Amino acid sequence: MLKMRTEDQIRAYVDGYNDCFQQFSECLKGRKSVMDAVRKMMVFREAVNNVVKDNRDGGDSKDENQFK
Repeated sequence: MLKMRTEDQIRAYVDGYNDCFQQFSECLKGRKSVMDAVRKMMVFREAVNNVVKDNRDGGDSKDENQFK
């Protein structure tokens, strides 16, 4: 089912997509291979997903060890 998005939701999606591209570009710099950069992005993706999961579960996403 197609869901209409608000202007703010569309803008947030585009901003997130552009930020992701920028982060991946940074991961490519100085890496031995594309797969090395992909593995680094997988770490970032897991961290972001954990923040969302923690917020949904009512957990504290401010755990200082979460991103170490």
